[in-house]
Amino acid sequence: MFLGEIDSFFNLLERLKSWGSGNRKHPEFLADRFIFLFEDHGVHRNQIPKFLGDLEVPDLATSKTLLSALNDPILDKASSIFGVRREWIDGASDQIYKHLRFYKQPEKFQSFIKELHARSDFVGGELVVGKGKKNDPRNYDAVFMIQEEMAWVGEKQIFRYHFCD
Repeated sequence: MFLGEIDSFFNLLERLKSWGSGNRKHPEFLADRFIFLFEDHGVHRNQIPKFLGDLEVPDLATSKTLLSALNDPILDKASSIFGVRREWIDGASDQIYKHLRFYKQPEKFQSFIKELHARSDFVGGELVVGKGKKNDPRNYDAVFMIQEEMAWVGEKQIFRYHFCD
């Protein structure tokens, strides 16, 4: 099981690199982004009702049936489950994840980590280094990614990601 977690982590790092480089095209339409969100976190579209009791498998048959079933509470819940920005799900922003800032506030960062440990059986972290603008000290070229276990689908862990500048 541990090797599967390592593999999942490296797959996530590759996705993050491609998202940051602009090589990855996100779906344009709301229903397609909604499905992409779940599938990219390891949840097959037919498993979505296990996370959202508001939807049933027939609602997920096509983008058209899903679009008619989606509403603000469902979209807000999906956003909350994975810690993504609602604006991204709506298609109004290209930034998927919220970035948390703890600059010169180590006590707030410590409280945040304690909160994660209190609600999750697994919390891990990794420094993700990106390509920043050269000679610009204000440009962040690294982010601390925290992985929080939020559910299981069969024998597969599903994670929420937190990004700290």
